[in-house]
Order: sequence, then C-alpha cells, then structure tokens
Amino acid sequence: MNRELITELIERYLEGDMSPVEKAAFEERLENDSSFLKEYELHMQVRRSFSWEMDRRSLRSVMHHAHREMEGPGLSKKSSIKVKGTVSVRRIILIAASVSLLISAGSLVTYNLIQENEARSSYARLNRTSSPAESTKAAVEENAAAPANISDSEEKQQTTIATAFAIHEDGWMLTNHHVVAGKKYVYVEKMADSLNRYVAEVIASDKRLDIALIRVSDPAFIKLPQIPYVFGTEDAMIGQRVFTLGYPKDDIVYSEGPVSSLTGYKSDTIALQLSLPVNPGNSGAPVFSENGELMGVITGKNIEADGAAYGLKVSHLREFLQNSEEYKGSLPKKNLLKGKKLTDQVKRIDTFIFLVKA
Repeated sequence: MNRELITELIERYLEGDMSPVEKAAFEERLENDSSFLKEYELHMQVRRSFSWEMDRRSLRSVMHHAHREMEGPGLSKKSSIKVKGTVSVRRIILIAASVSLLISAGSLVTYNLIQENEARSSYARLNRTSSPAESTKAAVEENAAAPANISDSEEKQQTTIATAFAIHEDGWMLTNHHVVAGKKYVYVEKMADSLNRYVAEVIASDKRLDIALIRVSDPAFIKLPQIPYVFGTEDAMIGQRVFTLGYPKDDIVYSEGPVSSLTGYKSDTIALQLSLPVNPGNSGAPVFSENGELMGVITGKNIEADGAAYGLKVSHLREFLQNSEEYKGSLPKKNLLKGKKLTDQVKRIDTFIFLVKA
C-alpha cells in the first residue's frame, strides 16, 4: 500500500469515517504490524506539528515554506502545492505527510519531529515492579480451579504492579492496557498479605486508549456490594477538583487536585492533565469528581513537570465499554456518593479498588 493510501486510511480512522469492521481491522493491524504502527506514529507527529486553529493566511504560509523545502532537482515548479480558499484537514494532512518525508534536516516539520522525540522521554507510565517477584503462575497455582497456563519464562519475570477498579459487582474491572499487555491472566488483591487474592482474566484491551477490561474468574471471589459510583455524563472541566485512589505502595493511597488542562501529554485530546501527585503503581487508578462520579483513569505522568498527571477521559471509557462485545454487564446506574462527606466517599470507594499484579 502506497503512503498516500496509508495516510488516507489513517485520516479516516481519526475522523471516525470507518465502519466497526474497518475500525477493528485497522486497530488489529496497529497492534500486529510494527511498520504500520511507525507510519501511524509519524502521521500523528505531523498532525501535531500543525495548529488547525491558525487562520488560512498562516496555514498558506506554513505550507508555502514546506513546499520551498521540497523544490529541488527532482521537482519541477509545476508541481507547486497551492492552498487556496478552504481546504479540508484531510487534504492538508495528505500534503503535510508527503512533505515531512521529503524535506531535509532542519526544516520546519523535521524540527518538530525532533522536538517530539526529545519530549517523549518525559512521559512515564505508572506501573511498578517487584523484584524478586512472586509470579502470576505461582499465584494461580495456589488456586487449583484457576487456569494455570502461565509459561515458565513469565514466571521468572518481574511482576508488574498497578491498580484496577470494579465497574460491576460480578468482578468486571478496568486497568491500563500497558499493565496487562501480553498477559491472559493476572491477579488482583485487596490486602498486602494476599489473603484476598483472586485470579482475573484479561478480556479486552485497547492500546490506543491504554485501557483494559479484566474479569475475576476465581471461584473464591465473593460478589461485590453495589457499585456506589457512576460514570460521569460529561468530561471534567478545567479547574474542577478531582481525586484518585491507587496502589503506589501496598496499601491504598489518596491524592487530589484540579484538572489543569483539557488535553493530555503533547495535547493528546483523549486525556486530561491533572495537578495531583501520582507515582508508580497508580496506573489504572480511577479519577473521581467531588460528587462521586468517575471522571477518568490514570495512565501516566510528565516526569519533568511537578504534579502533571494524565488520565483517560470518561467519555472514552464509555466508548470502550460500549464498543466491547466481551463486556456483558451494565454500567453503574445509581450514585450512592453524591452529597456524602469526602471521607465517607473514600471509605465507600476503597472496597472497589484493587491492587493488580501481572
């Protein structure tokens, strides 16, 4: 497939122009085709290099500059790219993607790509590891009724530790994709002494959203009480106070702060930026409003900025679950936390937050 067709395909995906079947096939290819993933990442870098809020004059200026970089022995002046009137974002992206692959080092887009690569190292996922770890296989073998198909090589690996939270009384939970990537089974527990440890199966996962659905498959698991929180009906607003509960250590930790930006790392529109302290182990931790509404899930932080955490927006959590054929439950319908004191809310929520080991 030539690059222009790939670019067109990526734009259709980003603009929501694909059928469910096409979208599933696209995401499967992203997951399994490393060269296609690189094309997608390059495309996103180019996209972020241009501000779609600039006026047409500024846009023409940018594209004219880029075209001048293209002119050389192999390109005639007749091939000049003219931007006039209103131009679709998709068309501009097609042009920009081609430009980015041809212009020399030091040009506009190359400079932006270099900046992107330098900045990428400041993003940190928030899972932690134990070493030497008790393996998932060892945990599974404690329960003869649980599936024990963890390989010996996995047994020797460090254990990834993060946070998961319940969305249904029957043991359906959410955590981050990067926590469970490559695993069929993990286990969740409520206490550091592992008295309440349960095997959970990885049911569905979305790398782009960095979200995963797991379900406790352990016969020893006792059905949870009614979920006391509901999914927020709208994404959080800037300045809104939120809090999170997670496992950066073996007992649960509370932190709070405001929503500081409506976009995430490098202006990622699927995430929020939160001014609250998070640490390794907070991956997958839920984010709540002061009214007890679920507003998102912690995914990472900027290690070069104090208190800059990132969380997937609740609208994308809904999208993930609604598009999942595997999820058989319903979303919590009644907010039992609204009007309660914060300390009472935290006490109620604690029951539904789990430490996850993969």
